[in-house]
Amino acid sequence: MKLYSRLYKTLPLLIVCIGIVLLGTVRAANAQEVHALLIILGNDRKIRNSVEENESQMVKMLKQLSYHCKVQLTVMKSENDFKGATSQITFVDGIGAAPETTEQGIIESHQVAQWVAALTLNPDDTVLVYYSGHGELGPFLERHFLRFDLGERADILDRGTLSNNLKQKSARLRMLITDTCSNLSQDLSDDVYAKYAVGVRSKTRSYMQDLFLEHEGFLDITAASPGQVAIGNNDLGGHFTSALLSRGFAAVADTNGDSFLSWREAFETTVAETKKLYAEATFNPEMAEALRNQKTQEPLAHSLPRRVGDGGEGTPMQPPPPARSVAILHFTSVPSGAEILIDGFTVGQTPLTDYELETDGASTKDIEVTVKA
Repeated sequence: MKLYSRLYKTLPLLIVCIGIVLLGTVRAANAQEVHALLIILGNDRKIRNSVEENESQMVKMLKQLSYHCKVQLTVMKSENDFKGATSQITFVDGIGAAPETTEQGIIESHQVAQWVAALTLNPDDTVLVYYSGHGELGPFLERHFLRFDLGERADILDRGTLSNNLKQKSARLRMLITDTCSNLSQDLSDDVYAKYAVGVRSKTRSYMQDLFLEHEGFLDITAASPGQVAIGNNDLGGHFTSALLSRGFAAVADTNGDSFLSWREAFETTVAETKKLYAEATFNPEMAEALRNQKTQEPLAHSLPRRVGDGGEGTPMQPPPPARSVAILHFTSVPSGAEILIDGFTVGQTPLTDYELETDGASTKDIEVTVKA
C-alpha cells in the first residue's frame, strides 16, 4: 500500500521527516491496562474548589480500579491563571509511586490532543479522558467547546473533535466524560456558584471492574444537555461527577439477574441522581435568576458501550473490525516542537512517533500534512 501526502511548512528552514510503517492487522493482546487522563481546570476561582473535589474523587476511584488492572494516570491541572502542571503516576493494587510532575503555565488544549495522539495501546486496553472545567456551546448549538483559557486568547477544544480522535484509538473501550456546562457563553459573577449541603448515599459495592474491564465500544457522556448549566459546589464537586461516582458506580437494582452493572444502568442512575441534586439545591438570588429558565440538569449520553459478547447492550454502534489497515507515522523536525496537523486537525508536536492513521483498507490514501513551527 502507498501513502501520499501534501506537506505544507510555515517556515522555510523547518526540516520535517515522516516515517511510515504499514500494518495489516492489530497486534496481539497483552494484559489489560487503563490509560486515564484527568483535565482539571481550576484557573477560574469560582469553580476551583469544585473541580479539585472532582479530581480527588476520580483519583480515589482509579486507585480502587488498580486492584483489578494497572492504571496509567496523567493529570493535567491548572491551579490559577498562571500556574499549571502535568503529573504522571502508575497505580498497581492501590499503590502508586511519587508522581512525575512537570510544572508549566496554564494547561493548553493542544496538550490534550498530543496526549491522545501519542497513546500506545493494546487491543484490550481502556482509555479514559475526563474533563472538569468550563464549557459552552457555539452560537447555533452545533458545537460543544471545552474552555482552557478564560481570557482574550480563548483557548478552546471542540468536544466533537476530541471525541472523534478517541474513537480512532485501537483500544477495546474508549471513554470521554466531561463535567462542564452546555449553555451559551455568558459572563457569570464570582458568587453565582452557591454553596449548599446535599447528602449523598455512600456506595455499598463498586462495579468498576464491570464498567472498565467488561465493556467494549465507546463511552461518550457529558454533564448537561444543550442549553443547560452544570452545577457544583465545594463539598460535592460537580453534581454530575458526584452522581456518577457515588451512585452510577454503586450497587443498583439488579435488572439483568446476574448482578452485572451495565453502562446503561450506570448512566440512567447517574441522570436520576443528578436531577435529584439539582432539584434539592438552594441558590442565592443571583444564581436563581441566572437559572430561571433551567428546570433541571440532565446529563447527556452521545453513546454507551456494550457488555463484552452482548451485541444488544448499549446504544447502537458498529463493533470494531476484527482486522484493521493502518499506517504508523513518525514525525521529526529540526528544530523540534513543531505542531503537526493532518487534514486540518492537530495530532501532536514533534518528535511524534507511532501515530496511527486509518487507511480503511485502501491501497492508497491522500492526506494533507501541515507543519507549524
